[in-house]
Amino acid sequence: MSSQDARFLSPDAQKALRARVVAALRGGMKPAVAARTFGVLPSSIWNWRKRVGLGNSAWLRSKKRGRPRGTQLAPHQAATTVRLIRDRCPDQLMLPFALWRREAVQHLLARRLGVQVSARTAGRCLAGWGLTPQKPLWRAYERDPVAVHRWLEKNAARISGFFLPGYSPDLNPDEFLNQDVKSNVLGRRRPATQTDLIAGVRSYHRSTQRRPELVKRYFHAESVRYAAG
Repeated sequence: MSSQDARFLSPDAQKALRARVVAALRGGMKPAVAARTFGVLPSSIWNWRKRVGLGNSAWLRSKKRGRPRGTQLAPHQAATTVRLIRDRCPDQLMLPFALWRREAVQHLLARRLGVQVSARTAGRCLAGWGLTPQKPLWRAYERDPVAVHRWLEKNAARISGFFLPGYSPDLNPDEFLNQDVKSNVLGRRRPATQTDLIAGVRSYHRSTQRRPELVKRYFHAESVRYAAG
């Protein structure tokens, strides 16, 4: 009889086969003989024998297969969580994250709702809500943190922060910059390599820095004039 992997049998067939093998082992049949007799993989026989020796008989009952359906969240809890993710950043909710990654959602559920889930389950929740984990952007290796900090301190009185609602790109002036770059860097000549792409974007940004009138245009649209003051 050819060997088979018992994991691929139906639950009822698994239960019956295990019971027969256990009975044979208890009757004195050697594991190697039981493997040949019942057509079961030797690894399964040794595993079952070990469980029998430990006095564990609960494993004989077949368990429901597949991932558990649903989560521990009630509908109103899920709605509250989605609203927080869409309307707030993690740091606004006193969470030690900059982006809504799976771990951030995991901490949010634990802190706000007292629901403990794994990071993988948090990812499945995001997918079920039609959301995707946010990924951090790469920083240029030439970036000078000291210079950035100095610039922020000297311009603190001229900088205002606006927390935008989720999924509202029309309210974000950055989107006008992105469109400008796509039209003038990517639209005119398709970069042949990633190096060409990076060089083209950086070159265009440097030229834009020397043209304040162009930067001001990003704030001409009615939806972003709030940030032009």
